[in-house]
Amino acid sequence: MMEKRTLIAVLLTLAVLTIYNTYSSRQAVQNFQESPVVSSQPIAREDVAQVPEAREPVDIKAVSSILEKTQQQEEKTSVLESQLIRAEFSNMGGRIKTISLPRYNYNYPITNLFSIEGLEQQSFRLEAQTPSSLTYSTQSNGYLITKKYSLSEDAYALFCDITLKNISPSAQKQNYQISFFTIDADEFDEQLQKSRDKNLLEYVVSMPENMIRKSNAYKFSQKEKSNQKMPVNWAGFRDRYFCLIAKPEFVTESMSVNPISDTKLSVGVDTGPSQLAPGQSVTLKSMAYAGPQDRDILKSFDSGFEEIVVFSNFGLLNAISNGVIMLMAFMYKIIPSWGVCIILISCIIYFALYPLTIKGMMSMKRMQSLQPRINQLREQYKNNPQRLNKEIMEFYKENKINPLGGCFPLILQMPVFIALYQALWRSVAFKGASFLWIKDLSEPDRLIYPLPFTLPIIGNEFNILPILMMIVMFFQQK
Repeated sequence: MMEKRTLIAVLLTLAVLTIYNTYSSRQAVQNFQESPVVSSQPIAREDVAQVPEAREPVDIKAVSSILEKTQQQEEKTSVLESQLIRAEFSNMGGRIKTISLPRYNYNYPITNLFSIEGLEQQSFRLEAQTPSSLTYSTQSNGYLITKKYSLSEDAYALFCDITLKNISPSAQKQNYQISFFTIDADEFDEQLQKSRDKNLLEYVVSMPENMIRKSNAYKFSQKEKSNQKMPVNWAGFRDRYFCLIAKPEFVTESMSVNPISDTKLSVGVDTGPSQLAPGQSVTLKSMAYAGPQDRDILKSFDSGFEEIVVFSNFGLLNAISNGVIMLMAFMYKIIPSWGVCIILISCIIYFALYPLTIKGMMSMKRMQSLQPRINQLREQYKNNPQRLNKEIMEFYKENKINPLGGCFPLILQMPVFIALYQALWRSVAFKGASFLWIKDLSEPDRLIYPLPFTLPIIGNEFNILPILMMIVMFFQQK
């Protein structure tokens, strides 16, 4: 009985579905036949003229507003240039896009100087520009933000004034993060990326109680991310010869180091919250030094900028290097030739260390004279190492010889040589200075003209100083 009822239900369901599908298909065909056919023939001009106008005409003002906003989002750059610094500015964020030193033909791998975090893509309007200054402005979150930049004519200095004015009808708390700069390792030129100079790249953050100093600043990781609730004296970046230091002249609440990617890192400060009444404004003043790592120039700013110049993390080596630089600067005032100064400082260090050199050589000479007896002891006690060591030490004691006497004087000289090398390697005074056939004392002493052929290992550039050094060392040993 149950199976018969089930069979009847299935048949009725199939019948209903069949009737519905047939009716739907006929209705679709009828609608298609009654619908107008779109002609592929060209439309006559008079037909076009008879087309009625749209009931809702286009809002010209709205379209103009959209176009104006689109145009405002396009990046526009401006340039300020003094005798020492060239800075390129962008209306996007009202920031310093690039900065360079024309005298040295040097471009900093730095961008986003004095940008406000969160407003990097905000379009600023260029309000005014003079040969030494320019002003940007924009509105954001009820504030009128004005950024004025100016260059010093006779110093490696750039100034930035950020003014925040409350234009809303109620009091507001302002709390902005100012990005001092962003290190962009992608901007390093090909020559720097291949040389060991990139190991000298470093960023530094100076605070009242401590100092953050990170070398090899061309590759970054999230381990470097830092946010410390502490005022900031200044933050800087340096390479082999040059440095850039940004200093806030307002009270900062904290500092931040933020790795953006493997090749980009941002350093900035937090202004801290402050209450602004309607119409009230506050100005955040900052300055930046962009120039060579010259201690005298850096000291002239009286802000501790000279602390960025470090030749070595070891205090002794750094002190010796600074002493060498100071002595060479004094000699240069008397003999204005850096090549002669290098020769003089080398001679002074050589003769100052000569007593240690003689002592080491005499000790090695005495060891050499006693070598036959030591060989006899080694042959006599070759099967008894412990007895051999005892006999040799007693022999040294009888003849009042220190086995390390030949090496110890050389070890004492090593810090001086390392410090001298660091000072000569990183002194910006040698960059571009010529001497005899050497066009640049900061570069290898290549001949004026390259060789017309390529030699194995040497290449097509010939260096004379290594050959002269070999000759001098040969006669010195004699």
